[in-house]
Amino acid sequence: MAKQSIPSVRLNANIRKLITASVIEKTIWPLMVKLESQLDAVIEKIRLESVGGEANEKIIQEAINQVTRLNKKVGALGGHEMTIKCHNLTDYRMQVNVRGMHMSLYFYGKQGEFPGINWDRLAIYEGARYTQKICYATDYATRYVIKDEALIDSYLSLRGQIEKLEEEVKSVCLTVRGTLDSVTTLNKLREAWPECEEYLPANIENPSTQMKLNLPVSIDALNKKLTSFKKAA
Repeated sequence: MAKQSIPSVRLNANIRKLITASVIEKTIWPLMVKLESQLDAVIEKIRLESVGGEANEKIIQEAINQVTRLNKKVGALGGHEMTIKCHNLTDYRMQVNVRGMHMSLYFYGKQGEFPGINWDRLAIYEGARYTQKICYATDYATRYVIKDEALIDSYLSLRGQIEKLEEEVKSVCLTVRGTLDSVTTLNKLREAWPECEEYLPANIENPSTQMKLNLPVSIDALNKKLTSFKKAA
């Protein structure tokens, strides 16, 4: 008796997106995380420069702690709406002047897992990971002028590398989607792009896995399911 062949998985929009996102996650994402971590470190040095160093930051933090304690006392006496205002000491960003250019430097927390792809922009989702830190008090009209030229060079270099990598994300997404759109089944994809294997969802050819991922089951599995429904009716 001849061995029955396993029907090839059809590539629908969901599968194509999963494969494309996997390519970005396993190739460009690690480099993006590395560059963004380096940029965060440079921004942290600029922030510390803006407040006069770590020693000054500790003094400011203690002042904030004192105000926090006083606010608890004031709130207990006159109600929670009575507070001693203490603003412009912390923020999630600082406005800077970089060689005549006005820029916003954002303070980020630790990078988490791959956040996925924004398909409208063909970009990696940024994710909400802002964190409040003590920094030079600025508003819309004022900017902190960075003094350390080496920090400026490092910031501009890393920012440029990240922007180029963001363009690569778009380019790679378009190239991968072009390849995926040129075929209709997983077998055809393997013929056209043998290296795709490492980017495929785990156990993609298992019908139960396809259903868990909200993907269409194979035609063979679909026919069996429909037949079982008819028999049960």
